[in-house]
Amino acid sequence: ELADIFVLPIDYEGSILQDSGIFPTTEKVNEEAVQIAIKDGFDLRTTVTSNGLPVRLLTYLVPQGEPVQVFQIGRYLIEQQRVLRLLFNTMVILGGIVTILFGLISWYLAGRTIKPSQTAWDKQQTFIANASHELRAPLTLIHAGVELSLRKTETPSQKQLLSDVLADANYMNKLIE
Repeated sequence: ELADIFVLPIDYEGSILQDSGIFPTTEKVNEEAVQIAIKDGFDLRTTVTSNGLPVRLLTYLVPQGEPVQVFQIGRYLIEQQRVLRLLFNTMVILGGIVTILFGLISWYLAGRTIKPSQTAWDKQQTFIANASHELRAPLTLIHAGVELSLRKTETPSQKQLLSDVLADANYMNKLIE
């Protein structure tokens, strides 16, 4: 069915030769194609038959002296179009399945790849929380002791020194936060 063809043996006037021995057909001659084939030697075109079927026509001029002067060979395209639609639909479905499959595999592999990073991130956050807690406790004691000493000190040089220690303790506290 993919090579469903017909052959029209034609004379120079465009009439079908009935006594050529080639199987009969119900198709009509494409006069425009015959005129171009007589002028140029051949004509190749896609057209529609009288009953609405798409057809690819090759009209070929035969050398002089033969009983048939022009052949018009047609191949119906309806089966090819059906096969092409089937092929296209199959490719779209297979393409969709492959895309979904690749997406799922990528998602799975990405999850496996991120898992060690997530574990390392969690450990880092735990370490930071523990370290900041361990650093804040002595810093709070230092801060309280310096403030108490600052209240009781009366000499300006000691006040300056204790104020510097207090400022550094506040700076360390901000770093820890």
